[in-house]
Amino acid sequence: MSGTGLLVGLLAAAVVLLLPARAGEQRLGPPPRPPGQGAAGPGRRVGRSLLTRGARTARRGAGGDPDPEPDLPLLLDLVAAATRSGCPPGAALDAVLDVLPAACTADLRRVRAQLSLGAPPESAWADVPAPLHRLRDPLLLSAATGAPAAALLEAAATEARRDGRRAAEVAAARLGALLVLPLGACTLPAFVLLGVVPVLLSLSADVLTGP
Repeated sequence: MSGTGLLVGLLAAAVVLLLPARAGEQRLGPPPRPPGQGAAGPGRRVGRSLLTRGARTARRGAGGDPDPEPDLPLLLDLVAAATRSGCPPGAALDAVLDVLPAACTADLRRVRAQLSLGAPPESAWADVPAPLHRLRDPLLLSAATGAPAAALLEAAATEARRDGRRAAEVAAARLGALLVLPLGACTLPAFVLLGVVPVLLSLSADVLTGP
């Protein structure tokens, strides 16, 4: 009995010691995050994802495409997130360009250089390629009307993704139609040899060996 009483006493003491520590943790909440792992953590992960994707695109285009393009919907989302956090559009674009490979952003860096020299936004954005119009138009509209740039950029990103899905569906349908031709070219000779030629041979034999 003395051993059982000692064990019960030790368990009770452990419960008494652990309960205040748990209560203190609940009152104090989780431990503070180290510097650099706060709200910027997800943005850095997204930036690394865009950087990796842009680098792969740059490697693919090294042979025949000297100026690969970044993932446009993700680029729009990053600029929108930066503007929503309080950055002006120009500073938001600079922050996003810092995580992108230079091969993917030559046109955007040229625009930023012209803007930093005092060029009007309309003339600075005038010569960008057509895909970047989705980034240019919301920024110019925001500068002209004072509308929130983040909402305009997010709408442009949603539209870009929708157009990308639609283009993929059209390409898949076109591929199905194109595959019919080689399949027909492969199966039609077999059908003629196995289905039509024997019938013709039997009919011709009957005609030639008639009464």
